[in-house]
Amino acid sequence: MNLNFVPTYNFVVVEEIKNDTIKSAAGIIMSRPPEKVARGIVHAVGPGFRMQNGEYAPSPIKVGDKVVYGSLNPNFATSFYQGGKQLLVIRDSDIFGIDTTPVDTSIQ
Repeated sequence: MNLNFVPTYNFVVVEEIKNDTIKSAAGIIMSRPPEKVARGIVHAVGPGFRMQNGEYAPSPIKVGDKVVYGSLNPNFATSFYQGGKQLLVIRDSDIFGIDTTPVDTSIQ
């Protein structure tokens, strides 16, 4: 997808992988009650977090990564449509980690 949107700072553009259920974030046992998590594919990444000296600390997230993020709070992301697909803009700090399991794109 050719994305006509460049996020600023530490924002990331993610397309949720639909019809995908994750019971826990990559098998990690959390010390709090389970939270609904989702997987998505990263389409764009901002330059990173801006530090006090004006330089940017780059995000460890890269375009094409499959990421696991929380989706319990409906107000955590801003969504927009491009190319008929719904995309989410979230902070890289809202991402729990990079998912290394294969994605079955035939279910989207």
